[in-house]
Amino acid sequence: MTVNSYWQLPARLFDDSEELAQWARAALAAAQRAKVKKRPKKAKKAAKPAKKAPVKKLAKKAAVRKRAKRKA
Repeated sequence: MTVNSYWQLPARLFDDSEELAQWARAALAAAQRAKVKKRPKKAKKAAKPAKKAPVKKLAKKAAVRKRAKRKA
């Protein structure tokens, strides 16, 4: 694990080994939580552009609609 920033050990913990152990466990847990949050997300695949209907088909559909309206 690479440490980019750190907190200095409080001076009172040099004399109390039990409190030092608690502090160290809490510090390690905090570092592990931070590591989990910073995991890089997997790159998403580039979305394929939606296919457009050919112009000829659109024109044909429009003509069919016009005929249907005339008959109705």
